[in-house]
Amino acid sequence: ESEGLSGFDTIWIGNPNNPDGWITPPEVIYRLCRKYPKTLFVLDEAYIELCNEKVVFSGEDGIPDNLIIIRSLTKSFGIPGLRLGYIIAQKEIINSMENNRPPWSVNSLALKAGSFIIDNYINLMPDINELCEESLLLQKSLSGIEGIVVTPSKCNFFLAYSSKITSHILKKRLIENCGILIRDASNFRGLSTSHFRIAAQDRKNNIELIKAIREVL
Repeated sequence: ESEGLSGFDTIWIGNPNNPDGWITPPEVIYRLCRKYPKTLFVLDEAYIELCNEKVVFSGEDGIPDNLIIIRSLTKSFGIPGLRLGYIIAQKEIINSMENNRPPWSVNSLALKAGSFIIDNYINLMPDINELCEESLLLQKSLSGIEGIVVTPSKCNFFLAYSSKITSHILKKRLIENCGILIRDASNFRGLSTSHFRIAAQDRKNNIELIKAIREVL
């Protein structure tokens, strides 16, 4: 799992990974941090609140000295324009980042929104279990469509592939004919022109999506 990682100053890991929703277990992260103590590992958990499998770093080891965990309020609370988040790391790293942080890095509106979100976290947080359950049902339904291959995911989003049509054309047809938007994933390195990402919504919208994809293929 870690062949060829030596010699890097920093390694960035999406957790869950975008666009396929893959989650790297904590024990793997710990093992990498121990094996490469001179490498800084940045664990991007911007989408972690959209998964029902939480990744929690705790216990006697705490956070490794060479690990930074990035969390975001943007995705889970739907505030993309405010760009608000936080990091989890050892004090030495946090102090170093604070000393090099540019002034006014977070605007006053984002700070106000962040304070409100933290004070009302439980009430504002979407029902992730319900979203992920809908995601699993959607994955199963799409897998039943001829020509569609779904990469299993424990998040509310997942990666899929169509052997019948490119993702660009599929996206275009869904928008024009059904008013539905999917993510063309062909610009992700290593993916083909037929890969696309879908985010599960409520049951009604998911059923409409399945029907729409059947119609445009």
